[in-house]
Amino acid sequence: MAINWQKKSSRKDTFQIGSTENHNRLVAETLILLGREAMGFGRFWPQETGAAYREGKLIHYGLKGSADISGIVIGGTRVEMEAKTGRATQQDNQVAFEKMIKKFGGIYFVFHTPQEALDLLLKAMAK
Repeated sequence: MAINWQKKSSRKDTFQIGSTENHNRLVAETLILLGREAMGFGRFWPQETGAAYREGKLIHYGLKGSADISGIVIGGTRVEMEAKTGRATQQDNQVAFEKMIKKFGGIYFVFHTPQEALDLLLKAMAK
């Protein structure tokens, strides 16, 4: 049985406020929900990008434009899920990544709550 995260107004309200902390919480809670509800047909993991200093040198990691959550479902279909909080929208490199994933038959979508991510995944797999 799917957890309806939207029933808890504090969670829904939290994700309507854009911040790094809320974004990270959205990704983490979505991965927990997918772990509970989607393990029978797919595997999902965080896909982080950014930069950090190591021994005084700036090191970039991850693929710019890639989605926040990556995965694979039965049948080998690649899944990419982009989390957005507040009024955030996709950047140009994220739109380009979305087009590439869809061009090669993958599933890509933007979500704003954990439940929406699960619903969009199930809808895409039903096609």
